[in-house]
Amino acid sequence: MSNILDLTSENFQTILGEDSQNKLVIIEFYSPNSPESQQQAPLVSAIASEYPEHLLLARLNCEAQQTLAQQLAQQIGIQAIPALVIIKASAPVDMLSGPQTEAQIREALNKHLPSPDDLILEQAKQALINGEMDKAYNFAKQAYEINSENARIKLVFADISIKIQKLEDAKALLESIPMIEQDAYY
Repeated sequence: MSNILDLTSENFQTILGEDSQNKLVIIEFYSPNSPESQQQAPLVSAIASEYPEHLLLARLNCEAQQTLAQQLAQQIGIQAIPALVIIKASAPVDMLSGPQTEAQIREALNKHLPSPDDLILEQAKQALINGEMDKAYNFAKQAYEINSENARIKLVFADISIKIQKLEDAKALLESIPMIEQDAYY
């Protein structure tokens, strides 16, 4: 199933209610006759396709769904199209009004989406759970290379290193974790 769909009066309750509890939802207010909308649409779709597990793009055609578009625009405060509204747990958390660059869209989303190192760390944890130590080690190493200051990454990387008998590496990682970050997992 794609994480890009059309927002309609039939599905908007589900998307804004249930779906926004599990994923970040972007409502893209657009008009097929607007050059700015036509220019921005491929950017938003491309970005959304990078986060199929974490992001849902709900495209609202303001001409075909006039009543719904007017109601939502009034509630949220949309003044111009194209517009992007970022919804988390059924509430708007950010809004971009007017045409946006790819960098502006990514900057707004980065505040609400997991970081690349967090995504890779999740893959490392899953591989660890599945007993795939080589995969777990490689994922943890990638996450550590992206963000060597993250204590959670260091802990998982150290845990995996212990399991594969790289004890010196594990010791160095554990020694680099500040006392304030030393929790029960530590």
